Amino acid sequence: MADSRRGDSPPLFSSLEKIYLASTGKESSRYEKIKETFHNKFGCPPEFYARAPGRVNIIGEHIDYCGYGVLPMAVEQDIVIAVAPNDQKTLNISNTFGDFQDFNVSCEDYKIDGRSGTIIFSVVTRV
Repeated sequence: MADSRRGDSPPLFSSLEKIYLASTGKESSRYEKIKETFHNKFGCPPEFYARAPGRVNIIGEHIDYCGYGVLPMAVEQDIVIAVAPNDQKTLNISNTFGDFQDFNVSCEDYKIDGRSGTIIFSVVTRV
């Protein structure tokens, strides 16, 4: 159960045990690596983390526009973002995998090309 919840916001947890249960040890070291990488990159620790749990759809797409049933199934993989505000009014996105380029955009006048950038900015804006 979540520690707290405000209106339409997602549940807030104060410990990894409430999210990962038996996998907490493995995930703790993962979060420590994310925290260290974030601090090295941006010069401060993350203020909070946001997590999107993984899933696959056995039947249909993630949104079935025809009204047919779908069967989503949870998977162990997830996406975690580390977040901290900055004074530059800039969104700085960096991936822990070196295959991806860093992405920076002004929060006041942004134009994002491509579906992935739009999704990331939408999620960060909502968080």
